[in-house]
Amino acid sequence: KFKQAAKPADVQSAVAPITTKLTAIEQSVQGVVKSEQDRNATAGNILLSLELTNLKRALDRGGKYASELAAVKKLAGGKLDLAVLEAQQNTGVPSAQTLATELRALAHTMLDAEAEPADASVTDRMLSGFKSIVRVRKTNFAADDKSTEATIARMEKALTEGRLADVLEEAKKLPPKAAAPAQNWLQRIDARYQVDKALAALESSLKTSLAGGAAPAKGN
Repeated sequence: KFKQAAKPADVQSAVAPITTKLTAIEQSVQGVVKSEQDRNATAGNILLSLELTNLKRALDRGGKYASELAAVKKLAGGKLDLAVLEAQQNTGVPSAQTLATELRALAHTMLDAEAEPADASVTDRMLSGFKSIVRVRKTNFAADDKSTEATIARMEKALTEGRLADVLEEAKKLPPKAAAPAQNWLQRIDARYQVDKALAALESSLKTSLAGGAAPAKGN
């Protein structure tokens, strides 16, 4: 009877096929669970992409965008860094069209401020204001022209093309006297630029997530 008893090798040989099948089943279940998780993550990212598109439309209109941002925040579930966008949600940021209109009106004031003598009288300032009403500004300048009028023209072109970072860089080249009247406008440009940059980062992160099927990471 002892000789007929099963040896460990025999037991292992008998159990091995069952173990193999159990391992295959476990791997199959894990694959199904992962596929379901990936599908859920992708579906959530698609919805988030749609809400980001709505948010972008609201930003382009100008004005408040708190409700659109709330929809994004709900779907993101704390996975996205929305701090920059949250800071402006109740006041909004100016549209590119509004900023361009403001710059056209501001340009003459900036040029007059630069040309105004330090001891200008009230009459001199009034005459300068009347001149600005009928003044026609050039819009085409050589690339190496560093005059204030040329700098403003380059700012206008960059703004029209949506290059807000270049607008801010060109503004740094303005003489202090010309830049002084534009400080409030430049703050509005910077606010719009920071919001646009944050939104672009979110869209980039989301595109990467959709390509890889993973959730967007906070801070990306």
